Amino acid sequence: MFLADPKSIISKEGQRLGGYRTILGVPLLREGISIGVIMLTRSEVRPFGDKQIELVATFADQAVIAIENVRLFDEVQARTRELAEALKQQDGNLRGVASHLLARPAS
Repeated sequence: MFLADPKSIISKEGQRLGGYRTILGVPLLREGISIGVIMLTRSEVRPFGDKQIELVATFADQAVIAIENVRLFDEVQARTRELAEALKQQDGNLRGVASHLLARPAS
């Protein structure tokens, strides 16, 4: 049934080469947009049970959270580097102004 879907990325040739007869695909969804998929296969025709599907779906949800946490961490790290560089430049500017003011004779 699924192999007949023209939008399917699964082909009979892929199935033959992969040696699987049963496949389960669970999308990794972030804000309703698929960012990947977890695929499980079996070499025999045997459907995945509800508990197995639920477990993989839970794992997929956790994977999306982990991926998002890494993305957010990377963003924070990049912003921290930018702010540290800006602070370093401002510190240099302030030191230059302070030394210039201290070098001038008092009026």
